[in-house]
Amino acid sequence: MSLMTCSCVCWHRHAVYLVVADEAFGRQIPFSFLDRVRDEFDERFKEKGLKASAHSLDRSFGPRLKAHMEYCMAHPEELTKIAGIQKKV
Repeated sequence: MSLMTCSCVCWHRHAVYLVVADEAFGRQIPFSFLDRVRDEFDERFKEKGLKASAHSLDRSFGPRLKAHMEYCMAHPEELTKIAGIQKKV
C-alpha cells in the first residue's frame, strides 16, 4: 500500500460526496464508489438527507457505505469496465 492518496469529490443537489482512497485505486474506482453512494442516498433519503443533523444517518446508511466500499474493492475490474463503456456512449 502506498502512502499517496487521492481525493475525489462529487457535488450533487446541495450535497458534497467525498472519498479519500489509496492512489493505487486510480480515479475511476473512487468516482464509481461516489456514484453508487450518491444514487442510493438520493433514492433512500432525498430531502430528509439534506436536512439531517451530523451522524443522524449513521445507523441507517453507515452499513450501506460499508457494503458499497467492499463491493468496489472486491470488483474493481467491473467498475473500470463500466466506466469505459460510459465514456463510449
